[in-house]
Amino acid sequence: MPIPSVPSQLATILAAKTYNAAWFAGATIEAQITNAIAAAVLDGAIAVYIPANMFPYDTSLVTFNNNVQMVREGGDLDVCDVRAYGANNGGLLESRLGIQAAATAAIASGRKLYFPTGTYLVSRQSDGTALTFAGNNLQIELAQGATIKLNTTTSACHVVFLGDPTNTIQYSNIKMTGGKINGNASTDPKLIRVGWTKNVEIRSVECSNVGGAGSASTAGVSIAGKDSSNRTSEVLVADCYIHDLPGTLVCDGIIATLTNRTIIRNNRLVTTGRAVFLQGVNTGCVIEGNTGSGQTDNGIRLSAASGGTATADLKDHVIANNSINGAAVDGIRIDGSRVIVSGNTVASCAGRGIKADIAQDCVITGNVVSDCSNEGIFLAKAGLTENDGKHSRNSIANNIVRNNNGTGIRIQGGGFSGTDVAFGNIVQGNYVYGNAGGGLEFECNDNLQVIGNTLEENTNGASSGDKQGIYVDVDLGVTCDHGVMIRNNKAWDLRGAGNRQIRGCRILVTHASGVLKNVVIEDNDFTNCPTNGIQVPAATGTLDPVRIDRNQVANGGTPIIARSTDAGTGNIGAIGLKDVSGDRGDANVTIFATVNEPIQYFSTALTANRTCTITNTSNATVGTRFRIVRTGLGAFTLTVQDSTPTTIKVIPNATAAFVEAVWNGSNWVLAAYGTL
Repeated sequence: MPIPSVPSQLATILAAKTYNAAWFAGATIEAQITNAIAAAVLDGAIAVYIPANMFPYDTSLVTFNNNVQMVREGGDLDVCDVRAYGANNGGLLESRLGIQAAATAAIASGRKLYFPTGTYLVSRQSDGTALTFAGNNLQIELAQGATIKLNTTTSACHVVFLGDPTNTIQYSNIKMTGGKINGNASTDPKLIRVGWTKNVEIRSVECSNVGGAGSASTAGVSIAGKDSSNRTSEVLVADCYIHDLPGTLVCDGIIATLTNRTIIRNNRLVTTGRAVFLQGVNTGCVIEGNTGSGQTDNGIRLSAASGGTATADLKDHVIANNSINGAAVDGIRIDGSRVIVSGNTVASCAGRGIKADIAQDCVITGNVVSDCSNEGIFLAKAGLTENDGKHSRNSIANNIVRNNNGTGIRIQGGGFSGTDVAFGNIVQGNYVYGNAGGGLEFECNDNLQVIGNTLEENTNGASSGDKQGIYVDVDLGVTCDHGVMIRNNKAWDLRGAGNRQIRGCRILVTHASGVLKNVVIEDNDFTNCPTNGIQVPAATGTLDPVRIDRNQVANGGTPIIARSTDAGTGNIGAIGLKDVSGDRGDANVTIFATVNEPIQYFSTALTANRTCTITNTSNATVGTRFRIVRTGLGAFTLTVQDSTPTTIKVIPNATAAFVEAVWNGSNWVLAAYGTL
């Protein structure tokens, strides 16, 4: 090697086993670097240092050696820095070769592959990828402000491919964090593609800016295994921001197929086709804590492969605590078995809030679904040719479903062939309010349990026709002979004239060959339904037997319409015996726990500011509630307060609204508030 001009500098370099490329002869910068690498190999040095004045250089003219690490001025010897290998961060020069050289060195050495701040332009290659990172135990880190930018192309391209593009070798333990992947308005890119791999983590990456889908598909992150026997497994996609992927059916924020135990967590997905899409064979995946807005298709979608079997191909998934707002189709749409849909917030979608095409042994619980253009929660007729193409053994429990423009919760039997019935489903403990298509609707359901639901004021006047709190019908030529149990539900409508929830419960068989047997309606509170509490009219098909026991029913119209063959005892047909006050008028009111009805109505227009005072009484127990409902208007406020007096909530002037107050053991506190 040439002798440096400063002997002490030589000593320092030798001690660090690092050679300075500037001290080596060569006709070009690239020749100097190559000569420095060759000398380092011969002398056992571990690295070649490149000073700032030797950049940029052409990676294709340098011969690297994986036993010698490249380090740039201002760089870090502990990482494989893509700039040290010739990648340019100015965003104008091609950087692919430099990045790939650094990746090869990182895989060989076990060091981290590092992208300093800047923009790195990369181009599509003949294999359909721009960058390929194929190796075990590889860490990839993009610094804050680092961007990988695709050179614009109209051909399908994987901008960053993690794994072997040929699916010949399964690599494991790849981690990619930080930075941005920019599609540069190209057509059909998948910004990050995870191939047949195991234990992959993608965290805090921003993916954006594609030109839309052409003949192929677009995705922020795409995950795919080799085949159903060789699946990609244990992939985590977390804390990413994926946006501006325009299109309809094929522009997905995150898509996975042929995977096991994929986790998609806490990502923000804006203006994509679908926010998250599990397609085909996937098992044991978790989709949680994600936020989706502006989707041009479904928000979250689980779909069986073409010709596949939903209950076998899609199973054991969890969709939890996601927020989907404004999807152009359905908020969450699933096929599958043993799928848990829990704690999600779905609002303002143009289709249904939550929809299932095939659902077996699924749990839909604790979700809030509101302001969607059709049903809130809908288990639709099966659309797949399965041997058991029906909704069965599902639980829909403890959801809040409000102000949707269709039925609150609907389970539709019939299946693909029109002969399968929905079987063994439980609908329990849901609060269903203000939905335009009625509260609960069940078509061709057998062995059905409807227990402990609260149904208020469905419809909300947004569609024509009067609706039911609970509606059961057999409208196809099928037999449902294992029974329907309707127990401990509450259905009320106090809105006055107009489109209303006029019946608490209605049971029908409208198909001449339809059969519905063993119906039990008991211990329900169907007060203030203006036409009937319960209606069981003459059936077109077979409806027998029906028992109606111990219900509290409407005071308007005929409390119960039943046939002479129906049996029942202990039904109470009067208002006000249980839960609802009469109109409290235009006055200040004081109410007492266990003395006054828990639902208090102010239906008269106010002529002055009024108060409703809840006393702090020893009769109240923890959890005791009052619901104060104002439907009368007037240009004055209604203040709900305790007896100290401390204001709990003020209903503004000229506002129809409700206030719920709960006793926490020491005070009356606000539990809920909403406008009507």
